Amino acid sequence: MGAHAGVSALAGGRPDRDFRAGQSHAPSADEKRLESVMRAVGFGTGGSGARRRTSRRRGQDMKPKTRDALDLGPDVIRYLLPHRRPFVFVDRITHFSREPEAALWAQKYISSNEDVFNGHFPGWHIWPGVCTQEGLGQCINLLMLLDGLCGGCAGLGVQADEFLELLRNLERGSRLHPGHAAEKNRFLFELLASAGNIVGMSAATEMKFLKPVFGGSRLDYYIRQTHRLDNIARFHVEASVDDALVAKGVMSSTVGITAPGMVRPDGGV
Repeated sequence: MGAHAGVSALAGGRPDRDFRAGQSHAPSADEKRLESVMRAVGFGTGGSGARRRTSRRRGQDMKPKTRDALDLGPDVIRYLLPHRRPFVFVDRITHFSREPEAALWAQKYISSNEDVFNGHFPGWHIWPGVCTQEGLGQCINLLMLLDGLCGGCAGLGVQADEFLELLRNLERGSRLHPGHAAEKNRFLFELLASAGNIVGMSAATEMKFLKPVFGGSRLDYYIRQTHRLDNIARFHVEASVDDALVAKGVMSSTVGITAPGMVRPDGGV
């Protein structure tokens, strides 16, 4: 999987058509180059209807509510994901909700210094679509873990809000905040360890890559669980830059896969 398809001048339209002015013009060398790259990695340009779809802004259901704020940075996320650098594609969780459906909002900051840009493409910082998809999959892992622990903590005498506050406390510690209560971290690590080495294996079933993503962008993720049957879950996923959709689709995940040798939080790694 390669670069995301389309830019404002090309997304969904003919390369010789200026949709903003409604007039034809000769394609520039850069437009020709971008179109050839898009076709080489397997993306077409479609028709004007496709352009209208790809340029729409995020739907209202993607907007998080203030009460769902959960600001967790990379030094907390490392306790929640089995992945390690350079294969961590989630930098920050911003919101998490359990009602009416489990949902997560997160971010990835795409530096121009990312190693992947050495080959994709030399001299042209286009973020690979497969990395966006992997980031969405990691968000699913985070959502399943947070939702599962919120539901399971009751058996340990801990309410969901108390568990989330423990995570916020750990975040305060990572930022050297004076309100950090270090004595609470051990209990949090015990709760996280109680989840075991369980991860979810995700599969993309209906992914569409709508616009290219470039170095220097902030990628915003939105994940919402739509179905759950036994250990199989289904999710609506979206990624956007500056409120414009760049990728969307449906992903499914098998819950309950044991990851041998996975380092747990109490391992201190």
